[in-house]
Amino acid sequence: MTTDMPLLIPPGGGDIILKAWMETDNTGSGNDVTGFSIPVKIRSSNTTAQVYLAETSVAFIFGGTAIEGWLNVNLMSVNTDSNLISIGGFGYLGIWSGLTSGAHLIANLKVHASDSTTLSFGFWPYPDNPYLALVTSLGEEYSPCAY
Repeated sequence: MTTDMPLLIPPGGGDIILKAWMETDNTGSGNDVTGFSIPVKIRSSNTTAQVYLAETSVAFIFGGTAIEGWLNVNLMSVNTDSNLISIGGFGYLGIWSGLTSGAHLIANLKVHASDSTTLSFGFWPYPDNPYLALVTSLGEEYSPCAY
């Protein structure tokens, strides 16, 4: 996931849509990505501004993405105390292949801030919990390096 950091929210607040992308170089049988867990941490420079996920429907979050047709995609949790959004999904195996080499849009996250603030986004790599993880169609889980 990349963003042009930081994101500035003007006085009075507003919405932004963060598009979460995944890039993989996986190729070959069984190496396709068919599952994922992505915990997204939102940081706000203004501690009095309320910052939250403004749209939580699966149709919005996964609409128009590379995983829109997966049978089990969901917003796993939203922890408003820590501004943690965890999204995840698993594809239905055996009917189609998962994500292979390339860049793939996997989620649209609409975030609202109630007042002016500077927002930044990040994720937790392994071994933090929850952590960024990908799963192949052979059931192998791995955690990409964070750059």
